[in-house]
Amino acid sequence: MDLNELQRRALRIHDLYDELNLRARGRVWTREEFISRMTARPQRDVYEEDS
Repeated sequence: MDLNELQRRALRIHDLYDELNLRARGRVWTREEFISRMTARPQRDVYEEDS
């Protein structure tokens, strides 16, 4: 798998998370939230309502 294919797959995964979050939370993750969720275990349930 080359770098271009990895980039396409990463963008597809991001788009799928946007679809999921729109349905579950009514909004998409910010760039910071997305990176945080993809690189570390969240400290709380990612589908809890934001305070």
